[in-house]
Amino acid sequence: MSFDLRLTVIVCASVLSASYIYLLLSSILKYGDIVRAADRSVFPSVHLLRPGFRLMNILGNRTQGAVAKLCEKLGCDDFAAFCSISWMISVLLPSLSLSMFLLALSCNFLLFLCGISVSLLLSLIPVISIRQGKKERRREIERQLPGAISKMVLLTGAGLTVTAAWNIAADSAEGPLYDEMKKTSELMNNGTALYDALQTFASRCETKEARQFAGILSGSMSRGGAGMCAALRYLNTESWEGRRQRAKLDSQAAASALLFPMIVMFIGIVLMIAFPLLEKITI
Repeated sequence: MSFDLRLTVIVCASVLSASYIYLLLSSILKYGDIVRAADRSVFPSVHLLRPGFRLMNILGNRTQGAVAKLCEKLGCDDFAAFCSISWMISVLLPSLSLSMFLLALSCNFLLFLCGISVSLLLSLIPVISIRQGKKERRREIERQLPGAISKMVLLTGAGLTVTAAWNIAADSAEGPLYDEMKKTSELMNNGTALYDALQTFASRCETKEARQFAGILSGSMSRGGAGMCAALRYLNTESWEGRRQRAKLDSQAAASALLFPMIVMFIGIVLMIAFPLLEKITI
């Protein structure tokens, strides 16, 4: 690496380091409420968010577009997207500056690329966690939905109204699906129309079965309740069948996940046995 290029890298790294130090010092006593509100299961160290918060505050409204795009891509709220971008800033600034200093000192581009790769992986931890959390939440909702539909079939078949049956079913268990049902009950009790409350429920659950469930209830109410029980029974049968199919696929995936460790263990055992034999043969 030429002297001019090395000097350029050092200058860029110094600028990044100075920027990070300024952001860190100017935010160290700020944003306490926001840091405490951040999800510690998503952000490994919430205090690292402070420099990112500071830069986002300096940029102001110019960050709203990035926050909106991340919300749309991840399906999360504004606060989670805001914290995710702040985390990326807080991780990338010091790690990039450190990687550039190492490049200037060692002239090793491979080491620089490794540092950049690690920096990118660390900065994407919240995005990966949010995606995984959303996926697990949808799977749990799909797992709980057949039971909730069965309860609605029994309660409406016993003569209860949709709202009364919904309130009883919502309070009958715990979990992400029943949490959403409780929120929907609150909307109904506060005067929100049944159709609007059910559509909100379907959009929050983000699953095909939940949309069908809400569509049957809202559609049958607009027709005076005709055919609702029959439609719910049909959906109940389909949902239980879908649950059995998902359980079968999960078991197959678990078996496939165990295959690779078993192969590695088998290769290790073969090598442990083969090395002494090879040594005896060579002797």
